[in-house]
Amino acid sequence: MRYTIRYAALLLAFFSFTFSAVYAQENGEVFAQWTFDETLEPSLGEGTAMLVGGTTTHSTTLNNGWRITDFPDQFEGTGTAGAQFMVSTEGLENVFLTFGHRSSGTMSRWAEVQYTTDGGGSWNVLANNGGGLSPHDTIYDFEFDFSDIEEVNDNPAFGVRIVSVFSPVAFNPEEPDEEFAANTAYHRARTEGTGGNEYSGEGNWRLLNVTFSAGAPEEPEPVLPGVVALWTFDGSLEPVQGIGQASLLGGTSTHSTTLDNGWRITDFPAQFEGSGTAGAEFMVSTEGFENIQLSYGHRSSGTMSRWAEIQYTTDGGENWDVLTNNAGALSPHDTVYDFEFNLSSVPGVNNNPDFGVRIVSIFSPVAFNPEEPDEVFPPNTAYHRARTPGTGGNAYSGDGNWRLLNVTFSGDEVTTSTEPGFDLPAEISLFQNYPNPFNPTTLIRYELSEAADVRLDVYNIQGQRVASLVNSTQTAGMHSVRFDGTQLSSGVYIYRLQAGNAVLTRKMTLIK
Repeated sequence: MRYTIRYAALLLAFFSFTFSAVYAQENGEVFAQWTFDETLEPSLGEGTAMLVGGTTTHSTTLNNGWRITDFPDQFEGTGTAGAQFMVSTEGLENVFLTFGHRSSGTMSRWAEVQYTTDGGGSWNVLANNGGGLSPHDTIYDFEFDFSDIEEVNDNPAFGVRIVSVFSPVAFNPEEPDEEFAANTAYHRARTEGTGGNEYSGEGNWRLLNVTFSAGAPEEPEPVLPGVVALWTFDGSLEPVQGIGQASLLGGTSTHSTTLDNGWRITDFPAQFEGSGTAGAEFMVSTEGFENIQLSYGHRSSGTMSRWAEIQYTTDGGENWDVLTNNAGALSPHDTVYDFEFNLSSVPGVNNNPDFGVRIVSIFSPVAFNPEEPDEVFPPNTAYHRARTPGTGGNAYSGDGNWRLLNVTFSGDEVTTSTEPGFDLPAEISLFQNYPNPFNPTTLIRYELSEAADVRLDVYNIQGQRVASLVNSTQTAGMHSVRFDGTQLSSGVYIYRLQAGNAVLTRKMTLIK
């Protein structure tokens, strides 16, 4: 059993998100919280709070919490009196309880946390607070961990009690001046040697910001839906999903492969040489997939070509055809740009074990003045460096570099059923966005089990809606939408899918 108690004054702070019944905190998502602002109703989520053991409510205020009094007399009723919270953990696991707790001088410094998994039919002891309510009249922050108790997970009949207990260690209360054996009497919260009255159940406890948090059930490392093959270049040229082979061509060489900077490639052709021959090659089987898409991040140094061309093969590399180019969009330099190319209508690409793509540097297809030298080069005669005109710097050089990040081949699985139509999903699903983290665009996918009125919105961590992506009636099946965070600052964002009465949320991270 693992639990943590922190004896530091509690800084009262809470956030109320209007878009969902959960919000992020250190131990996962908050699914129920009481702030006791003139009520015993939860301020977030669902649950019930009530008194037990004959205690009564003195007051409920946002600043002072739930003030409880009329506890048992000395030597009576240990473990029976305090507060009870019933909350459902359906669909959740790794449950945590956190709260602030303050005691008057004459009330017990010892509290016990009990829990039920059968709706209150029976109660078990989780742990005590270590006598951590002394000195009195101070708010202490407590945290209790239920993650090791399997029965607590995914349970609509879960509940917790916070009750006063006899001191589990022997002590001298000073008033009276005698030794009490362990588990025989309440130990008041007032510090020894400071005088004051002896223990009295007419003292009070205050509970503040009682919060239940949890995580969704842990899942295996997710397989991104519809991804045929994915390279993240985390110290390797092996794909992290799917099967494929990445290799260099045209005399280029690898400078480095890192998760943050991708595949850094250098040693491209010299000026006026080798257009369309040098770069990176990806051989990927598309067996079982159709409507193939290629997406990746691309960054160029200042002296490398701003123009890239996408070539493809459908015969294992015997022949290569030009799909398109990137429109020279690697300028300004030293910036990661997201590219997406649609091969869904290209003959021979779908369901093909001999498919492959090349990303290669090419001469500029439009005339330009490189400034270094100061002359106009006709179309298709020279490489145009990525550095912005008018910013100086060196002329084009193949010793510059490109970086490729998160190279992803995706598609729709080929339907093999001989029956008309296709199988619809059994439930609504909201998938993790990809890529994540992202800059500045990312793809959000979701599945509908039936036609529904759909809203897909993005919120910042303060609960403010920053984008509305979908607001329409949609048919059953898989849907996707691209989110552009260009106008937003770096940080964590929440995307929320509402389809009919179902609401699903996930987090994503924008890093600029």
